[in-house]
Amino acid sequence: MSAAVQPMSIRVKHSTKESSQTFFIPCLRSSSFLSIKQQISEALGQNAITSSPNQSPSNIQLLLKIETGTKELPDLGTISDHMIENDSVMYAAFRKEGGSWEEIGGD
Repeated sequence: MSAAVQPMSIRVKHSTKESSQTFFIPCLRSSSFLSIKQQISEALGQNAITSSPNQSPSNIQLLLKIETGTKELPDLGTISDHMIENDSVMYAAFRKEGGSWEEIGGD
């Protein structure tokens, strides 16, 4: 089986001062970051407590922590484009009212 079609899983953490949640997202190395954001949005839509129109894919930002801070992952980019491995951790920030992005919390 080609490495691009081997199933893998990534963790997407959403942490704020008030709460923290982790999404375990099944994906392929060829999966786009937009498809990952869609899976997060779908999971949040199934949760009556957190369901909100602000959690559509366009209002979710995926980030990687790097040595110099964070790196935003583009919607059309893929897991393999950014050399993300199985069980890697990404971070999600949601757009707040007014258009700014949440600060991502710690691990």
